[in-house]
Amino acid sequence: MKLSLNISLFIICVLALSSCNSNKSMITSDIPTAEITTPCSEHGESDNIFFRASASATSSSISLSRDKAINQARTQLAQKIIDKTKSAGVKYSEKYRNTDIKTFESVANDAIETLLKDLSPTCEKYSETNGRYTTYIAVEIERSKVLDKINSLLYSRIQGFNAETFATFFNE
Repeated sequence: MKLSLNISLFIICVLALSSCNSNKSMITSDIPTAEITTPCSEHGESDNIFFRASASATSSSISLSRDKAINQARTQLAQKIIDKTKSAGVKYSEKYRNTDIKTFESVANDAIETLLKDLSPTCEKYSETNGRYTTYIAVEIERSKVLDKINSLLYSRIQGFNAETFATFFNE
C-alpha cells in the first residue's frame, strides 16, 4: 500500500510539473484591445495651412500642469518650424550658393521668439486623478504667418534673397 501511495504521488508530481512547463501562451486573441485617445491630440497634427503641436503634463497644481503642457507644446511647435526652415534652407543654399545654412536656423529661432510668445491654445482639457492634474493642450500657428516672418528676417540678412524660391521649398 505504501508503494502504491508513493507511485501515485510520483505520478501526480510528474503531471503537475509537466503542466507547469506548457508552452501555451496566456494571451488570447479573443481579448479585445482598447484604443486610447489622448485629449487634444487630434488638434496637434500639422498640415499645409497650420503648424500644430500637442502636449500634456501632470502636476499637483492645475496651473503648473497647464504651464508645463503649453511650454512643451510650444517647444514641439518651435522644433517643427526650425526643422522646416532648415530643410528649406538646405535646398535654397544648394540653389543659391551664397547662403550659409546657419543663417536659416538663426532666422527660425528669431522668428519663433516673436511668433510663439503670445500663442494661445486651440484645445485645452483637464483631468484629475488622486489629487494630480493633467492638462492636455494643442497649439497652432498659420504657416503663412511663419513664412512671412522668416522671409522678412531673411531679406535683412541675405543679399539678393529670393523669397519666392524659399517659399516654394518651405511649402513642399
